Amino acid sequence: MARRLDTGWRDGLLAVRHHYWGYEAPAAGTPFPMIEYDRGEAIAVISYQRRGDELPRGRESGTTHKAFSNLYNFGVQLPFFTVQYDVRNWSYRLFGHNLPAREFLDRMGWVPMTEQQFADSLYRLRGRHTPDLTSAGVVFERNDWLPEDPAEGLKVSEDWPHQLMSTRRRNFEPVGQTRMSWRNPCLDIDLAVPDPDGRLSLLVDYKAPGARVNLKSTNVEALGSLFVALPQGGLNVAAMVVRYQPTKPYWGIQVHCVNQSARQLLSYALGATSADPAAMSQAIAGNEWVDLTERQWLDVLGVASKL
Repeated sequence: MARRLDTGWRDGLLAVRHHYWGYEAPAAGTPFPMIEYDRGEAIAVISYQRRGDELPRGRESGTTHKAFSNLYNFGVQLPFFTVQYDVRNWSYRLFGHNLPAREFLDRMGWVPMTEQQFADSLYRLRGRHTPDLTSAGVVFERNDWLPEDPAEGLKVSEDWPHQLMSTRRRNFEPVGQTRMSWRNPCLDIDLAVPDPDGRLSLLVDYKAPGARVNLKSTNVEALGSLFVALPQGGLNVAAMVVRYQPTKPYWGIQVHCVNQSARQLLSYALGATSADPAAMSQAIAGNEWVDLTERQWLDVLGVASKL
C-alpha cells in the first residue's frame, strides 16, 4: 500500500493577502500549527518549527502561545507543544508549553526524540501503542537529535514553507482504508485569531479555488471541537471553512460556519458593521455557505480579534 501523499501545494497568496489585511497567517509565533485529532475530536495542538529558523519571541507570539495553551475538549485541557524538526536526518525535539504537555513529556524543557519516538508519542496521545506499519510502507527514522545547529540556517528547497514537514507528517499513517487504531490524523491550521486576552476566538480552514470540500469530514469535525475556558464555563471556539476567489481588486469570500459559535460571530460582525441584508439573512438562517465581500470578511476578522 502506498504511503499517504500531501498535495505538495499551498497558495502563497493567502499569506501575502493576510499581511496586507494586517493579520499574520497562520498566527504570530506559530509558522506551521496543526491540530492532532482522533475520530474527529481534537487531542493536542502542535506548532512545528524547522531547525535553523529563529524561535518565536515577542508579545504577539506570546499571545498566540497563551491562546493555544488554553484549549479544551470535553473539559480536558489539551497539550500544546512546539516540535522542532531537523530535515537533515528527520530527528525532533519537543517543548511542552502547558501543564498537560509537560506531564506528557514527563520533564521540563526540550526533549529530543528520534522520528520513531516522536511517532510513538503521537500514538500515545491517542492512548495507543504504535502498530507495525512496515507492511503498509510506513517506516520511521531512528536518528538521534544532532548536537550541532545548522551553520547559518538550513537551506532547503520547498514550494512553500514547511512543505517537507507537511508531507512527512501525513506519511506517518497508511493511505486508504485501514483500521482506526492505525490512524494518527492531523489538520493544518490556516488561520488562528486570538483576542487581546489571549483566548482563541476564531479558527479558519481556507479552501483554494477548485478545491474539493467535504463539510462532513473528520477534519472539519475536529476544527469545530475546541473550547476555551471562561469563568462561567467553556466556550466553543468559532470555526469556519472559507472558500476564496483571489480576483482583482477584491477577493470573493464564501464562509461555512462549522459550529454555533461561528454563526454567532458571523451574525454579530455583519449586524454591527454591514448594511447587506442578504448576507445577514444567510448567516442568521444558517445557510451552508454565506457570500461575503472582502470588506465583510475583514469585519469578521476584526470582530474576532477584539472580542
